[in-house]
Amino acid sequence: MQTNTTVQGKKRPALSWDILSRYRDEIYGISILWIMLFHGYLCEVYYFVDRPVLKYLGKFLGYGNMGVEVFLFLSGICLYFSFSKNQEIIPFIRRRFRRIFPPLLVSYLPFFILQYRKGYMTLYSMFLSLITLRTWISPSDTNWFASLIVACYLFYPYYYGVIYEKEKGSIRRTLFLTLFMAVITFMIKNEAPELFDHMEINITRIPIFILGCGAGKLTYEKKELPAWSWFLMAVSVAVCFYGLNADWFEGIGSRYSYILGGIPLTFFFALLVPYTGRYIRAVLRFFGHISLELYFVHLIMKNLYQQGYLFPYEPGNVGRWMAVLAISVPGAYLVSLIVKMFRRMKPKQASSIDNKER
Repeated sequence: MQTNTTVQGKKRPALSWDILSRYRDEIYGISILWIMLFHGYLCEVYYFVDRPVLKYLGKFLGYGNMGVEVFLFLSGICLYFSFSKNQEIIPFIRRRFRRIFPPLLVSYLPFFILQYRKGYMTLYSMFLSLITLRTWISPSDTNWFASLIVACYLFYPYYYGVIYEKEKGSIRRTLFLTLFMAVITFMIKNEAPELFDHMEINITRIPIFILGCGAGKLTYEKKELPAWSWFLMAVSVAVCFYGLNADWFEGIGSRYSYILGGIPLTFFFALLVPYTGRYIRAVLRFFGHISLELYFVHLIMKNLYQQGYLFPYEPGNVGRWMAVLAISVPGAYLVSLIVKMFRRMKPKQASSIDNKER
């Protein structure tokens, strides 16, 4: 039975899987902020390098692409809440596409038109990007994450069918499916290296989504975690970050090592949320609600900055990078408002489940 303990007048979440669903919006908010700050490293913005005490925080921010693993793990979990209640595949895919494609089109279509006019894209590549296929067959583009998440949603009914085929053994089947996906990835890398280079950023992240799918029932049923699991997760995070810093992992191994950090950090973020205070939680929920739109818009703004459209690109300029981050937030909120206006023009459908799946 789930219990709560009290620390300094505040209720501490019980050690159970359901803290991931309880604080999912805040976790999404933390992960998108982590990802956005990480992208500064791609513009040669390095945080706290001259601050002895804060340099470790800077190193942590340097691994912010692990926030994608947090996002995918949590997404795999939350999809269980919807699909387990209604296992009709077509309505499920339709709801997922209604979540992905409207903000994708509103965000990316103007950007792609600009890229086409400047000669950076062809009409064919624009079309492939808008239907989220380009990343799988040609060099990665700015909406690679949309390509990944669409693929995950399309395959989710299959993952669910394999994992929850029988009442017992779901964890074993989850691990088998994860291992099978890893083997397929290694085969593609060895037999079709050029194709693998195109899809590496996507295909190597599918295993953590599968693990999230397998954790969905545990979260839904609010299963408790044994005390030793928290020690195991702490060791897993330590091995992940120390190994990455010491170059233990190479190639695909470095990407898969993010699983060691991504899953425990999802829990640690959930544990942190109740202690952040009401106002910070409200901010995190806000970012969590628009996390998808924010991811799209932020990547676009980063590319526009690097191409010199926002203001002259200067690698390492912290002030200009902070301006890029600041511009991304109202841009994402505007996209979410436009999408809401579009949806109000459609007949209302049950959307409570749709929110839960995020």
